[in-house]
Amino acid sequence: MAVTIERFGPFGLRGGREFRTEVQLLCQLRHPNLVSFIGFCDEEDEKLLVYEYISNGSLDKHLYGNRSNDPLSWKQRLTICSGAARGLHYLRSGAKHSIIHRNIRSRNILLDDEWNPKLSDLSLSKMSQAGSPTGSLNIKIPVTVVHMDPECYITGRMTRKTDVYAFWDCFV
Repeated sequence: MAVTIERFGPFGLRGGREFRTEVQLLCQLRHPNLVSFIGFCDEEDEKLLVYEYISNGSLDKHLYGNRSNDPLSWKQRLTICSGAARGLHYLRSGAKHSIIHRNIRSRNILLDDEWNPKLSDLSLSKMSQAGSPTGSLNIKIPVTVVHMDPECYITGRMTRKTDVYAFWDCFV
């Protein structure tokens, strides 16, 4: 079985807090449109996550084509969009707690060997606040605002709409 290993910590790209967040979430989630989590290693300075290997890489590499890839057809784009939306819907309503991904972008939508989309990178995800009817979450607005829901920017609250806004932005 081929796997992908993501390294955290002093030599990896991200730190311990993102590692713990991702492990806690991934242990609870199973859906065909989420990257399958296989296991992890947390030993001294070595922090590793092990995922299924996704052969076609990320959506951003295929949207517009390049020297090695033809652009995706509209039918492929629609199929990928529908599958990614199902994964996002699962995070909202199929998981034990509603989850706001907070990092939806074409680089975090991976495509398997049959071109099925799988959401990845849950390191910035947050569970919505308990008892919140809208599934909202108070946040600090980052210094650099890229692809942010205008309502989120104005109110300082993330809602279910926040990921939908970023999701739409992946395909335009």
